[in-house]
Parts: sequence; C-alpha cells; structure tokens
Amino acid sequence: MYDLKKEDMNVEHNNHTRNRDEKRAIQQAKRNRQVRMYKICIAVFVVLFVCAGCGAIIWNLPSLKLSRMLSAGDKYTESGDYVKANDSYEKALKIDSGTVEAYRCLANNDLEQDNSTAAKKILYSGWENTQDESLLHYYCVVVLNEAVAQINEKKCSMETVDKCLQVLNIEKDNEDALHLLDVCYDRLYTGRYEDDAFTVFLEDTAMKEDEAEEVSLSDILIDSISFEDVPNDIMTSSISKNASKYENYENQLRSLLALYEETESDAIEKIIAQYALLDIEYVYFSVNNLTKYYKLLEDVYEAVQDKSIEELMECLSQAIKVQEDFADIFTEFAQGNYESAKDFIVSDTYVNLRDSFINGESGYWEGSAAVPLNQDQMVLHKTDDGFKFFYPDYDDYENTQGVITVWGSRQLDDGVQRTTISYEPVSQNGEYYPHTEYVISYEYSNVLKNGTDIKMNYRLNTTTTTEEGAETEAIGDWGGEHEWKTSY
Repeated sequence: MYDLKKEDMNVEHNNHTRNRDEKRAIQQAKRNRQVRMYKICIAVFVVLFVCAGCGAIIWNLPSLKLSRMLSAGDKYTESGDYVKANDSYEKALKIDSGTVEAYRCLANNDLEQDNSTAAKKILYSGWENTQDESLLHYYCVVVLNEAVAQINEKKCSMETVDKCLQVLNIEKDNEDALHLLDVCYDRLYTGRYEDDAFTVFLEDTAMKEDEAEEVSLSDILIDSISFEDVPNDIMTSSISKNASKYENYENQLRSLLALYEETESDAIEKIIAQYALLDIEYVYFSVNNLTKYYKLLEDVYEAVQDKSIEELMECLSQAIKVQEDFADIFTEFAQGNYESAKDFIVSDTYVNLRDSFINGESGYWEGSAAVPLNQDQMVLHKTDDGFKFFYPDYDDYENTQGVITVWGSRQLDDGVQRTTISYEPVSQNGEYYPHTEYVISYEYSNVLKNGTDIKMNYRLNTTTTTEEGAETEAIGDWGGEHEWKTSY
C-alpha cells in the first residue's frame, strides 16, 4: 500500500509540474505575441512617419518647385495675366538662375506687350547668365524685327542700320541682317526702290519657312541727304546722340570694315562698297568732314578695290586742296582785311583757277561764271559722268559764315582779262538784311574819274542791300595815286 501511494503521489506531482509548465508556456507565447505586435506597430509607425517626411521633402525638391513655378507661369500667360506670370518665372529664376525656359518665357511676355526693349534686356541677361546660344539668337531675332518695323513704318534711319550691325557682330553670317543692310541702303542712300518682300522670323524657332512671316517693305524716296553736324537723337551701340550724322555714318562703315577683316565675306564687301559710294544725286557735307571722309575712303579702298571709290577720292582730293588754297584769304576777309585780296587775285593759284573755269577745265569743281565757295558746306554731286562737287551760295545756305565767289567768266577790258573776286560776310544780327557784298577786281581801266588815263588798277565795290533796295560805294584806282570814290 505504501509503495502504491508513493507512486500515485509522484504521478500527481508530475501532472502538476506539467500543468504549470504548460500555463507558463501559454503565458510566454502570449507575451511574445504582444511584443511582436508592439514591434510591428512601432515599425509601421516609423515607416509611416518616414514616408510622410519623405513626401514633404520630395514635394519641396528644387526641381519640383521649379517645375511648379514654370507651370504656373504658363497658366497665367495663357490667361493673359502677365504680372502673375512674370512673377512665377522670376521665382523660377531665383530657384535656378540658369533656367533658359524662364528667360524665354519672360521675353515672350514682353513681346506680347509690345515691349521689345525689355525682351532684349532679359534675353541678353539670360545669355550672360547661361551662355545659352539660343537666347542670344532670340535676342538677334528681336533686334532684326525692330529694324523691319522701322522700314515698314517708313522710318528707316541710321538706327535701323545700326541694328543690323549689332546682329552681324554677334552672328557674322546672319543672312537676314545682310539683306536688311542692303534694303536700308536703298532707302537711305538712293532714290531707287524695288517692290520686293523678304522673310524675317518672328519666333525664336529652328528657322522653318512655315513659321516665318513675309514682310513687305515700304519705300522712302529721297533725292538728297545731309551730313551736317546736327545731333542725332538716337542712342544705340554705335549711334551716338552727341555725334554728327557723318560721325555715325563713319562709325557704321568702319564697323563693316572690321567685320570684313574678320570674315572676308563677299556679301559684306559688296555692302561696304555701296555705303562708301553713297549712290545718290546730291550729298551735303560739312566741310569739316571732307578730310575725314577722304581718309575713310582710303581705308575702304585698301579693303575694296573699287574704281568708283578711287574716282571719288580724286574728287574729294581736289575739294580739300581748294579749301587749303582759300583758307588764308577766308581768314583775312573774316577780319575785314579786304586789301589782302590784291595779292591773292593776281597769284598763280587764283589766275589758273579763273582760267580753268573760263576754259571749262575746272576738273571736279562744278560751276561757271560766278562760282561760290564757303568753308561750311560742300555738295557732292553724282552725275552720269562721275563725281563733281560744288558749294552752296549765300542764298542757298543760310548758316554760312561767309561766301567767296570766284569769277570765272570771260571779262575783257580792251582785250585784257579782268580778275575778280567777291565776298559776302556773315550777317551781324543773324538776319539776311542788311546784306553786304565786297567785289574786288584787278582790271585794265581808266584810273581818272574824269579823264582818260587807262592802266591796270584795283577797284573795290561795296554793295549794301536792304529791304528797301541796294546801294553801292565804288573806289576806283583803289590804293593808287588817283584813287576816287563814288556812290550809286
């Protein structure tokens, strides 16, 4: 019995231990499941948190912000709200200053509002910041379209030429700019016009013909051009508002010469020859510009061997010599020293010039009988036979500082040729009247007022003209032993 009970007790003990272990295992498994669930929740929370953070980071990436700004700008542009559109594009540039699209869009908006000046500024600034050639090309397109507009509006000017030169200095083979220079030449420096049309591209594209607009050019017919020292009110790259028209013209021609030296382009060579010759009937020059123009033509001729340029240089050379020959007598006359004419009109220089007019052999100097000369303005005359020059008289050029007249007519006194010169000084009060003319002659005539003593002598006639009429004071045998005076 004892042994049996002991066995039962062992069995009972083992059962109890087993039950206890099973309960513990169940509890441990439950705790393990709780821990795993906790860890899973933590992991899920961490993942969700990280994902949320990444989403915010991704949403604020510069590339996405840039894209959003550009997209917003496009939408505002489509609705015509250029202020908000430009604000979006400018924000895009703050994100990335190298965003070519933003520069282009800003320029497009400026052009839509007819503000080509602002468009050029943003395109050029964009090119400076990005060095993207498409922006620089677009800049050139805008400049050329400005030139076309000026031509179409009959406002072709030196500024129009300057725009073409700006483009050629950037794109040296730009055919549109070369063609426009040719058109400008026809409008500015000839009386010719061909009713043609040419293509100018209004969009910054791959230059496809179907994206181009044909622009019909309108004519500006002129028969003369003046190169006086009159300030120009246009300021561009080579045009200066403080320069004379001639100086602007010379600057442009020298720009063409520089381009030719760099490119040796046949098209530019042709344009240089055109602009140098000024194929127009009358060209008015400030006398101060004669030597400058001659030196300019020397440089042109060195690059462009054109026979017509050489002939023009010979014409100008004679005009320059005439100015040199008369420089001193002009100074004396301006100071009121008319006695100085006595030696001058018997000099070989003056007598030979007088005879050349009498015999029709004056060369490039155009005129006959009474031939005016001043130190202010000269006219270059293109004839069928070549180039000539002449000077406006007192009545034709109101701003003159004084006019000398060379008497080149045949005036015989008992078979002896008379030599005469006259001078009209600048008006003292800025008005034409009273107008004075001094006429000095060396002639074979009677030196006695009431006698018959005939010999070579000087005579001075001073004629004063007012609105009421003219009065002349004559001095016979001027400075001689029988000097006499009379008035009529």
